[in-house]
Amino acid sequence: MIPSAVDGFQVEDFDFRYASANLNAVFRWEYRPGSTLFLVWTHGRESYSERRFGSDPERFDNSVSTDALFRNEPENRFLAKITYWFPI
Repeated sequence: MIPSAVDGFQVEDFDFRYASANLNAVFRWEYRPGSTLFLVWTHGRESYSERRFGSDPERFDNSVSTDALFRNEPENRFLAKITYWFPI
């Protein structure tokens, strides 16, 4: 028995497909000593689909493709952070 088997889920079933792609870009500008501006952009996509055997379980399609991943709408996040150093 596989330790990760839970209520009918077996790891070796391979009856689902999950894909994700994440991209991060960071811009850092020190506009004066100790004071910094950060701009961050995060782009993420993910896709989940359940695979079907069709009429013959012996003809299981295990092909890997990125079509479903790039058909869905991406999630974009932007962040801005400003730090300012006060000389005391």
